[in-house]
Amino acid sequence: MAPKKNPAGLKLVPQKTESVVDGTKIHLDGTDVTGETREDLGEQSLALVVKKFTLGQLVTNALDIKAIVQKKLELYQGKDYKGDIAEAKKDRATLNKAEAQLNQDRLDYEKKWLEPFDAFKVIVNETRNEIKDVVSVIDSAIKAKEQAEKDDKKKLIQDFFDKQGITLFTLDSIFKNEWLNKTASMKSIEAEITARKDKINSELAILDRLNEPEAKAHYLDTLDLSSALSMADRLKANRQKLEAAKAYVEPTEEDTAESQGGEFDGQLGEEEGFDAGEDEPEETHEPATGPQPAPEPAALPILSYNLTIGGTKPKLFALMEYMKANGITYKRIEVSEGDGY
Repeated sequence: MAPKKNPAGLKLVPQKTESVVDGTKIHLDGTDVTGETREDLGEQSLALVVKKFTLGQLVTNALDIKAIVQKKLELYQGKDYKGDIAEAKKDRATLNKAEAQLNQDRLDYEKKWLEPFDAFKVIVNETRNEIKDVVSVIDSAIKAKEQAEKDDKKKLIQDFFDKQGITLFTLDSIFKNEWLNKTASMKSIEAEITARKDKINSELAILDRLNEPEAKAHYLDTLDLSSALSMADRLKANRQKLEAAKAYVEPTEEDTAESQGGEFDGQLGEEEGFDAGEDEPEETHEPATGPQPAPEPAALPILSYNLTIGGTKPKLFALMEYMKANGITYKRIEVSEGDGY
């Protein structure tokens, strides 16, 4: 059976599937559940046709009543009324009663006048609601058919992806919803998947040269080369910080010996105002040229010097340890900003 077109231009393709929407079974091949061919809906068959329309006519004496009231208005109009007050009160009561009756008559006849139109309005609104119900059922059936077509197309895309032998990333990680549109051909989708595969392999090769496994793993999660390169830079910077921290080790014996040697002695001599060629104070002794036995501690006086010592941090720590080990006391001297240190 040839495909049929409805007034909206939708093609109903013959098929075996039936849809159940809100308890109603419908086929999309132009038949209902009984197999009978449904009649095509035409715009003319759904257009309202007015078979008879007669404008109503209501003949009353409303104009005559209006004329009488206008005459009474002329009688009582003005700031100073000179007539009989009792008569005026009677006229007021009569006019109020007439106004109320006229309004009620107008409401009664308006209701009768609109009765045919109100019946027509009810029928039209009921028909409109039923049309909306039918449209909702058809809309659900169309959407179900379109979703089934999209599911079939996605399966074709998945089959092509699986045949490429790709294991490092999934189809969902690169999938585009527009691929499911009817305007997107399988040829163009396959070409796009192939190009994306080649691009990802190329970017993985770049990350392999950096030798940063964590950055490569991050790329496989995000497929974002810029983000992966940024991570590689951070990893490299952190590694350099750790290597620099390892450089601060405990002083070696060589550093300790150097801190005990001539540098300290030279600074000591400069601080006291004498050089190596002058006689030292009585409390000191000329250094011997060869190894000498250590003097008795009781024979040596305790001397005090104010020194400014410079050196690397490991060497200064080594000096402090040396002084502690040899019973040399020291204390920190607080220096004010004006002293020039």
